[in-house]
Amino acid sequence: GGGVVRVLLPLDHTNGQLRGDELQLVHGLVNKFIAMRQDESTAAALLHRLTELELGRRLARPTLLLLAVFPAAVYFGAPYSESLFLLLVVGTMVATRHRRYELAGLLAGLSATTRVHGLALIAVPAVACWLDVTLATRTRWIRSLLTLALFAVPVVIYLAYLANVHGSWSAFVTRQEMWGNPSPFPGQALMGLIE
Repeated sequence: GGGVVRVLLPLDHTNGQLRGDELQLVHGLVNKFIAMRQDESTAAALLHRLTELELGRRLARPTLLLLAVFPAAVYFGAPYSESLFLLLVVGTMVATRHRRYELAGLLAGLSATTRVHGLALIAVPAVACWLDVTLATRTRWIRSLLTLALFAVPVVIYLAYLANVHGSWSAFVTRQEMWGNPSPFPGQALMGLIE
């Protein structure tokens, strides 16, 4: 039911709207569709900008084309959080590229609330900040710690929400069994392939 949707997609635009009668369901799906299109278009604009910065203007449009025709792109149009996750990942990269490490840390933290794989994203702004030789050593320490702290804010809020609503901060893991995925962590999935 609605509780499962909230556990798996805390930043999902339809959070809490998929309960009740059919009219609420249709309303929630329409809102989700509109929000997904907004996430996709914003993510595409950011990806275009990031590609221009990293690879040059000539490769920016082909990059968007490849994203659009990639087979998994079908999920951007489904009522999942893929487009939101893409937006947060690309936003993290762009903010890091512009040396806005604290904003990048916050965006990375938000991405971690959409799926557990987002936890790894904190390495991008944290390491980039730490290695930024244009900053004084003391400034690097302060900004790196602030980046990590801002990453933790949405994650801690989400875990507190789970504890309050579902009785356990680890509900995002324990509920995965309902979909035949008792080990949602990337390392455990890789070990499953080896075994």
